[in-house]
Amino acid sequence: MKKVNIAAIPAVIALLGFCFAALGTWIANGPPVECCDPPVDSSAARFPQNAQVTVYLNPTGLTDTEVQAITTGLQDWNNQNNHSGVSYAVVVTTDPLRSVAITQ
Repeated sequence: MKKVNIAAIPAVIALLGFCFAALGTWIANGPPVECCDPPVDSSAARFPQNAQVTVYLNPTGLTDTEVQAITTGLQDWNNQNNHSGVSYAVVVTTDPLRSVAITQ
């Protein structure tokens, strides 16, 4: 007859408890979902579909690497298939107000 390692029993009980808790959560909430549509909040600020957005990036206090990373990140959104049609152009300038044409 094999002897049972009594010292391991609390660890086994804890592991079983964790497994049952995880199973209970899975049963209550359903299986994990790979992807879902985000909730639509009509009051949230957003650009209109197909908007062309100019981002004025002030590089003061940023390294060249940081400026390039921010620029690349914004430009990468242009290639995403998100059906928004929104595109971003980045203008790096230390004086964004002089770069903007005010129209009424």
